[in-house]
Amino acid sequence: MSTMRAYTREFRESAVGLVLSEGLSIRKAADDLGMPYHTLHGWVRAARRSRRKPVPRCSTMTSTLPAGTSSRTSETCHGEVIPRIWA
Repeated sequence: MSTMRAYTREFRESAVGLVLSEGLSIRKAADDLGMPYHTLHGWVRAARRSRRKPVPRCSTMTSTLPAGTSSRTSETCHGEVIPRIWA
C-alpha cells in the first residue's frame, strides 16, 4: 500500500522548473527528485495550461455569405475576418 506525500509549493515550483526551464524530461526529473512520474507530469501539464493565452470569445460574431451561395465562407469578430476552414 502506498502513502500519499505532501509537497510544499516551493518544491512543486522548482520541480516544474526543472522540466520547463532546464529542459529535463519529466521522467528524469521525477527520478532525480524521488517522486512519482505521474505526480510531476500532472504539475507540468497544469503549468503549461496556465501559461497558454486564452482564446478570446466573440460575442459579436457575424457570418458572411458570398453572392449566390448558401454556405458561409468566413466570419467576422470585432471587425476581424476569420476564414472558415471546413466546408
